Amino acid sequence: MKSVIICEGKIDSIFLSYYLSSLYNWKSVDCKDGKEWVRRNDNKKRLNEFVDSSNNPACYWYFRDDDNILGIYSVKSNSNIGKGVDQIFNINLVTTTTAIDKMVIITDRDDENVEKRIITLLSDKLRERKIDIQSNIKNNEWIKTFYNKNGETIEFDILLLIIPFETTGTIESFLLDCLSQKSIEEHNLVDLCDNFIELALKEDYIKDKHLNSRGIIPKAKFSAYFSVTSPNRTFDAGDKILKSIPWEEYTHTQQTFQLLSQL
Repeated sequence: MKSVIICEGKIDSIFLSYYLSSLYNWKSVDCKDGKEWVRRNDNKKRLNEFVDSSNNPACYWYFRDDDNILGIYSVKSNSNIGKGVDQIFNINLVTTTTAIDKMVIITDRDDENVEKRIITLLSDKLRERKIDIQSNIKNNEWIKTFYNKNGETIEFDILLLIIPFETTGTIESFLLDCLSQKSIEEHNLVDLCDNFIELALKEDYIKDKHLNSRGIIPKAKFSAYFSVTSPNRTFDAGDKILKSIPWEEYTHTQQTFQLLSQL
């Protein structure tokens, strides 16, 4: 089975890579075992190339065994999700490369209308490509679709995950919420970091020069947490700090991403 996860940014990609590797034993094709896997049975042909708006590689591939492969494709923002979906549809409907069996879309709930916009976007693209859908698209629910290629009917499954499920927020605010549920002490620490950034935003200089967009504020709160909990690692690469947390052990994380077990 061949699956692709479309996500927004770097933090999403790093988190998903760590989480899926830890919980479901996915391995990067760039590791020692992965390079051997690529050489075996000429598996490189199965790895599609996805690029971002700057034409840079944007998809990282993982394998679990000879049959199951997974791509994590970062499109940089939810405004590019449509382009990512188009690339996958082109692979399945136009090219002769190995088809993608399952597609997951993971995006932030930036505002109250995101879910409606993404569902409408997906529905329109499925209709444009004449892909039959078995039921209405819903958040956190696998949907079966079918398309015809060369006279053969092929199943293509879609999962939409707009997080957080219940409130507006981003991947950073979701992860902070996971951390805050660990203990009362962690809850208080997350609140203090949140309050610190909110206090900073009262200064016009900071608000206008440094925290001047809605999307950057959750990242600042996320960074503030790690500045307190890991001050000696402030200048480490972000992926090292993010991977230092055992996210797979958090109940909230497990519940939110439970359906990824079907990849």
